[in-house]
Amino acid sequence: MRIKLTNKTHWRDDHIRAFISRQMPEERPDLCKRGAPSLHVKVVYTRRNGSTYSSGEASIRGNWMKVRLSKRTPDKVDFAMVIAHELAHTRGARDEYMMRHSARYGRFGSYRQIYAWANELPLEVRPKVTTTRPAPDAKLAHCQRMLKAALTREKRATTLRKKWETRVRYYAKKIATVEVQDEQAIAA
Repeated sequence: MRIKLTNKTHWRDDHIRAFISRQMPEERPDLCKRGAPSLHVKVVYTRRNGSTYSSGEASIRGNWMKVRLSKRTPDKVDFAMVIAHELAHTRGARDEYMMRHSARYGRFGSYRQIYAWANELPLEVRPKVTTTRPAPDAKLAHCQRMLKAALTREKRATTLRKKWETRVRYYAKKIATVEVQDEQAIAA
């Protein structure tokens, strides 16, 4: 099972992937087989600020889906249900009466009990990556390497220019001698 995840949120990729991987065998067993195409999942923030609910969209009988996740503490059970709902769309299910009024694919009845396992999965924020600026001595070493490479390129270019100038002179002389011999042949 290959999941190509594009995560545009601050939530950890491996945690989001765990939610999707938990639902795949139930909703899309065909994508769990060896050699199956990958599922493309894009995770973005929900459109409503302050909302804990998730939403999504997916291609019918396709292999891509987009899930919207809350910026603040998301409802994990709701997130799991939305993933199952969108995976059902990729399988071919449509939002008709059976899907709309089903606790498995909508916010009805016992959907909180069906997806209670989601509360056990972690969903944490990615750790911040701190970058340090290089020290001046490291920058100096880099500049020296780049200067050396530039000088090498300059020497190679000069050598190449000399080579072609030599060839141009050679063939120019050759043409001049051929013309002189032709003139002498015509004069004789």
